[in-house]
Amino acid sequence: MQTYRVRFGSLAIEDLNGSYLWGIEYWGLEEADKWLAEIQEHVETKLSEMPYAFPVAKESKEFEYEVRQILFLRYRILYTITSDEVRILRVKGPYHASTDK
Repeated sequence: MQTYRVRFGSLAIEDLNGSYLWGIEYWGLEEADKWLAEIQEHVETKLSEMPYAFPVAKESKEFEYEVRQILFLRYRILYTITSDEVRILRVKGPYHASTDK
């Protein structure tokens, strides 16, 4: 079985950071740290081994390449796949919905 390297793009990192800071404010530091570790582990574990197991995202039609999505709690993680890498494009969730660019 092929293993893919998982990389977070700059917009996805901004999304995670924004959600993390939001989480600190609303849940506290300990819960925000826990959430960040869990979402990163979920993405790494699932997408490094089976990125094609998750559906094509509705946003895919807006791009020249296929965009897929995986869910984590109330977050949608959008990503694309190359020959050996999964690139995380965005992390959309409750925080993100109020600040979408």
